Amino acid sequence: MTHQTKGSGTFTYPTRVVAYLANLGLTGIFQHSMGYPNALWWFFVGWCLIYPHLFWIVYTQAQNKGLVERSALSIDIFMVGIACSILHYSYLPSIIIFITISTTILMIGGVNLLMWGFVWVVLGGLIGGLATGFAWVGEADRLLQLSSSVYLLLYSYFFGYMNHQGVIEVKRNRAKIREAHQQLAKQTILIQEQAEHLRDKNDEIGAQSEELQQTNEELLVMLDMLHKQKEELDFKNNALTESITYASRIQVATLPSENTLHRILGPHYFIFFRPRDIVSGDFYYCVLKDEHIVLAAVDCTGHGVPGAFMSLIGNDLLNDIILNRGVLQPAQILEQLHEGVQRVLQQKETNNYEGMEIALVVIPPDKRHIHFAGAKRPLVFCKSGELQQLKGSSTPIGGAQYFGRTAFEQHTLPVNSDTWIYLFSDGYQDQFGGKNNKKLGSAQLRQLFLQIHQFQARTQAEKLQTHLTQWTNASSENQVDDILVIGLKVA
Repeated sequence: MTHQTKGSGTFTYPTRVVAYLANLGLTGIFQHSMGYPNALWWFFVGWCLIYPHLFWIVYTQAQNKGLVERSALSIDIFMVGIACSILHYSYLPSIIIFITISTTILMIGGVNLLMWGFVWVVLGGLIGGLATGFAWVGEADRLLQLSSSVYLLLYSYFFGYMNHQGVIEVKRNRAKIREAHQQLAKQTILIQEQAEHLRDKNDEIGAQSEELQQTNEELLVMLDMLHKQKEELDFKNNALTESITYASRIQVATLPSENTLHRILGPHYFIFFRPRDIVSGDFYYCVLKDEHIVLAAVDCTGHGVPGAFMSLIGNDLLNDIILNRGVLQPAQILEQLHEGVQRVLQQKETNNYEGMEIALVVIPPDKRHIHFAGAKRPLVFCKSGELQQLKGSSTPIGGAQYFGRTAFEQHTLPVNSDTWIYLFSDGYQDQFGGKNNKKLGSAQLRQLFLQIHQFQARTQAEKLQTHLTQWTNASSENQVDDILVIGLKVA
């Protein structure tokens, strides 16, 4: 452990300079009274002028300043012995120098360093005595006595001043200690209050923890219950999905196959069919009766399972009307279809208002003209590069007829080799999308027919698919309804 010398610091530098000058003055007065300065005195003069400054340079650069201070004090007391030998051991100045330097060492370095100082002063007195032949003067002259007395007086005032400064410093330290105690007391009270507050918080947190634990246990029970319910729902959903998927096979089986469509319609047709769910409320109908082609796009009320039930009813009724009864006039077909829906669903008795919309064409064997009738669905056709439309009647198939009903209107349309006809449900035009997330609309759909009618049938279907995908992706919309579009080049 490094010993830290008491009082070491910058104040010893000017003090040491003054002390050495005072010693130099005393020894100088003595040498003057003796009439001759010896070599030891000149060494002492050089030491007094150089040593304090040299010590200060070393002290400022040293890392262990306490060691430098103790070494300097040892040299100081050693030089007291030298000074006493220069004074020929004259009693008054020697004892004054010894007492002043010793008390300074005691004040700065403590008793331990003072005891070593006795050794150093004796060593300095012996070495100085060897240089002066141990010359001795019992009584100093009056000038030296006066100088020594002044030296003692000044040192006494200096020592008193240092003690006064020490007392002031002690008072300051005591005031700081009292202030520190007061702050510590306040901090202790604050810490106690905070500790009490923390205890209250801990109690509150403990209570909340118990509540949370209880709530967590309840949530675990609920989670387990929900998990079981989810498993049950998943089981039922899978069973229902399997059932609906199987139903879709039945629905698909009622639709004309590709081979049947190709045999009846020829190569120049497409059917763009996209159910919203597994089963569909839209369906297409195509049969050949007495060399007449009957083609229809049907949109039943609703979608999914309810719409699929209606599609089966509609398909059976159309088969009965056309294949069994032999009705080949579009308006009559729709009339009997309307009556059939009301009859099967017992709409007059049950107030069941389900129904369907339909666009239906009958193409005679010569294919020079077609017959069309619609229930709230139009026929769009492109002929000679122009787009035209035949509106269907405003009366639906089945459902409520609040203001009576009008007969279905039948249209006859002459066709040529470049005529394309389009039958469709409202699913495509009602699909939301685009940058503004709005319905595509019938006008845009008709314009799309005009743009694609010059392409091959398969290409037209692909372009309808591409346009629909881009439209829905622009606003990340899902399909909102069943979609059915039929295109046919008649001749």
